[in-house]
Amino acid sequence: MKLSKGALAGLVVFLVLVLFTSVSVWQTLSPPVDGRSATYTAEFDDATSLKRGDDVTLAGVRVGKVGDTGWERQSDGSVRAVVSFAIERDVELTENARAEVKFADMLGVRYLGLIDPGGAAALERGDRLTTLGKPPTDVTELFNGFRPVFRLLDPPRLNQMSASLIGALEGNTDVFEAMLIGMLDVANVMLARQAEIERIANTLPDAFDVVIERRDDVEAAIEGLTALTENLASRNDDIIALLDQGGSTMDKFATLLDTTMPDLRRSVAAGIDVSEEWSQNTEEYRGLLESLLRTGEAVNHYGDYGSWLTLYICTLSVQVDDFEADLFNLIGGTHSEVCR
Repeated sequence: MKLSKGALAGLVVFLVLVLFTSVSVWQTLSPPVDGRSATYTAEFDDATSLKRGDDVTLAGVRVGKVGDTGWERQSDGSVRAVVSFAIERDVELTENARAEVKFADMLGVRYLGLIDPGGAAALERGDRLTTLGKPPTDVTELFNGFRPVFRLLDPPRLNQMSASLIGALEGNTDVFEAMLIGMLDVANVMLARQAEIERIANTLPDAFDVVIERRDDVEAAIEGLTALTENLASRNDDIIALLDQGGSTMDKFATLLDTTMPDLRRSVAAGIDVSEEWSQNTEEYRGLLESLLRTGEAVNHYGDYGSWLTLYICTLSVQVDDFEADLFNLIGGTHSEVCR
């Protein structure tokens, strides 16, 4: 089959147009880096879905493209992603620069965002960013965080609201009126709580700033709570046994209280009586304690001469029926000075 010169010329023109269009679309969707470029690398704990050719931005302006992605094993055995990227040579990065993996759209396309606050020495071409990059947001984990909110929603109430909305769109004035009344009720509640809502809205940024500043502590607390939960889960049988033993112990304690409760009540009542007696005779008890203190001091004084007590017999008499004789007087003795 032979093509005429006109048909061949048309085919060539068509192919040239297709090629030109394809190149234009490729250049539009994947524009190259303007002029000469400089290559840098950054480390991430996770660089999922970031691929070669993705955009690199600085302050929201596209300045380069992502190059190769790989991984490196660290000294502690962990693995980090290593991403190289090329940016325009006239764009300088400092040692304070850091990289973040961000979403370009809801379809999952990523791009590399650079943040450079400055105030440090400039990086040489080919250097690695000193700050660990921020990994992409885990959308699944983000939506899982709304799970408690979704659990609070009442399915029948949602179905009723959906039916009301559909009826309103179909022109059902009664349903539309009911929906407006419900919306007005919600608006009135919001207006009544306007001060509280404004206070919460004003304090939320400060709370988020504190959380961001204490990010390491929050992460450590979450990790510690996770480890505690895992440890408790691994000791589930021991915990159940401990609770069972605790229940048995409390039952025995309750039985003991039931048995000894009358005696315990009498002891408490006696203690109250003693306290009242003490309160009413405070001066007498105080005098008793002071006399005991003086007695203790006197007894202590007797032992000042050594580890013994000196005893003096001042009177020694013998009595037989009605007859009594003082032995000291019979032998002509005298009393010691202590006894005089």
